[in-house]
Amino acid sequence: MSLAVDTTKRNKKYVITYSVVGIACFVMFIVSILRYVYLNILEPVPIFFYAMLVWILILRCKPTYDISVERKYLKIVKHDVWGKTKVFEIPYREIAAIFSYQPKLMRTVKFRYSYRLNSALDARTLWTLAWRRSFENGTEANVRIYFKASKEVMDALAEKMPNRVNVPEELADFNMLIKEGVIVNNERKLREAEAEILDTTVEKLDADEKLAKEIVAEQEAKEDAAAQKK
Repeated sequence: MSLAVDTTKRNKKYVITYSVVGIACFVMFIVSILRYVYLNILEPVPIFFYAMLVWILILRCKPTYDISVERKYLKIVKHDVWGKTKVFEIPYREIAAIFSYQPKLMRTVKFRYSYRLNSALDARTLWTLAWRRSFENGTEANVRIYFKASKEVMDALAEKMPNRVNVPEELADFNMLIKEGVIVNNERKLREAEAEILDTTVEKLDADEKLAKEIVAEQEAKEDAAAQKK
């Protein structure tokens, strides 16, 4: 049983804007083709440019995404332009942090893979998930996922991962470096550094995590009891 679920929300203003841009690009593409057919004027650069823009708009606007907060992992299902689905299951233990996306030229942590799992038509906050992914062959890699979700989903994630959701990007970098093994120190000093980034105390962090674990354990116990009754 999912703790919270969500799907892509299309904003009317965004739909109109992207539709106008897409139609304009498609018309210019057709005009370039007609100029070649009837006037024998070949313009390969404009033809390629407008065709590419139309295709990019389709790839960014057509797919939809379903998000669900499961007991052990965050699940994101992508429905692409061909009607196929791709499932991402991100274990909570491998997530370094989730923070609000801010464009930057230089970043502390390098990511090998990036996945944009959100529609351009969704007007909600864009979140970045920093994920130290473990592969079946035993290797690991830094992965980031861009996604958009409802407040209910974000609140459920905050319960599963206290002090790792809607946090400063610096904390995500810090946690990723720990997972990479770049930062190695005793647990107390790491805890103090985390508290400093979040502008709180170690005691407050410990209390928040203890409360979150109790809430999660209670929820899982209720789910297990309901499953046994069935």
